[in-house]
Amino acid sequence: MESPRYDPEPRHLTSRTAQQQYPVSQELLTASCEPAGWEVVYFVHPHCTGTCAHCWSAATFLGRRMPLKWHQRFWRLVSAERISEVRLTGGEPFENPDLGEIVDAVCAAVNPKKVCIFTSGRLVVSPEFGEQGVADTVMSLRQAGAVKPSVEIHMSADEHHAGTLYRQINSILRLPATHEEATQHNLLGIPMLLRMVNNFLNACEVLVQETEGAFGGGKLKVHVEQGRAEFHRMHMYGSFDDSWWNRYVIFSEGLIRSGRAREWPDTFGVEPRPVASLFIIPGGEFRRVPKYRLAQAYEDKDMGQRVFLDAARANGDGACILGFWNLVAKTYCGGSAIDALRLVGQPEAVDRWADLM
Repeated sequence: MESPRYDPEPRHLTSRTAQQQYPVSQELLTASCEPAGWEVVYFVHPHCTGTCAHCWSAATFLGRRMPLKWHQRFWRLVSAERISEVRLTGGEPFENPDLGEIVDAVCAAVNPKKVCIFTSGRLVVSPEFGEQGVADTVMSLRQAGAVKPSVEIHMSADEHHAGTLYRQINSILRLPATHEEATQHNLLGIPMLLRMVNNFLNACEVLVQETEGAFGGGKLKVHVEQGRAEFHRMHMYGSFDDSWWNRYVIFSEGLIRSGRAREWPDTFGVEPRPVASLFIIPGGEFRRVPKYRLAQAYEDKDMGQRVFLDAARANGDGACILGFWNLVAKTYCGGSAIDALRLVGQPEAVDRWADLM
C-alpha cells in the first residue's frame, strides 16, 4: 500500500462534519492507512505552566481543554488495527485532571498497543530525598491514573527542564531573557532534576513489580542542543553506566528552530518525511478568519491565506495535522479531528460521530 504524500503546499477541499464546514487538505483526504498502523500523537492538554527555554510547542496554540466525554466518545470509535502506538502529550498531560479516565479510554480502544505519556514530571515526581521521594512519586502516579497496562511514562530530563525546576522552586515566573541566563538556571537546577530522575525511575520500577509487568515503566527523554551530548552523558549522567543509559534513556540531539528556540544558534529546521505521525488536537478547530486573532496561524500557500487554529466549542470537532514537519513549519495539512477517524477509526466512524453527540 502506497504511503501518503505530504505536500508543504496542500490544496484544500471542504468536508461537512457534525453540521459544520472545515477546510480539509487534499493530503488528508487521499492518505491511505499506514500498513503498520499510524503513530497517533494526541494532545491531552493544550497548555503547560512550565518555562522551558527551548520548548517548541510553547509557541503553538492548541485550543482549549475538552471535556472528558469528548475524549471517551472519540476513542470509542478508534480501531486498534489502524494504530501502532499512541503518544499522549500537550502541553503537560498531568495538568489535565481527567488524565486517568482519558488513559482508560485510550487503552480500551488500542489494547494491547503501547501508550506513552510524555511529561516534564514536575507535577507528579517528588523532589524529596531517598525513600520518601520514591514513595511520594508512586502515590502521585497512582492518583493521576497513569499506572495502567501497556502504558509507559517518558519524563523529559535534559538541562533545560532542570532550568524550569530552578525557576519553579525560586518562584521565577518569567522566561530567561537570554540564552546565557537560561544556561545559568539550567546548571542551578540540575541537582534537583537528578534527584527527581532517581525518584521517577525507582517509583516506576516499584509499580512495574506491583503490576507484575503490566505497567510499562518509565523512560527518560533527553533531547539536547547541538554539541551538548557529551555534557549530558559525561557530566549530568556520568555516574551511570552504559547499561543504565541504554535501558532508560531515549536520546536525541539538535533543537528545532521553532517556538522559544527560534532565534537560538545551531538549531535546525524539520524536513518532510515520507511516513508521518498523525497529530490529533481535541481542543482546536481550523477556520479561516477575515482578520488576525490571537491564535495559531498556519500558512495555506496555495490559497494565499492563513488558516487559524481557533478555540473549539465544548462539543467541537477538534483538529488534526499530518506529520511533525507540518506542525512545526506551521503549514496546514489536515482537517478536523473527526476527519482523522477516516484513517484510524472503525468503519463508518465519521458518520457515527454525529450519532454520539
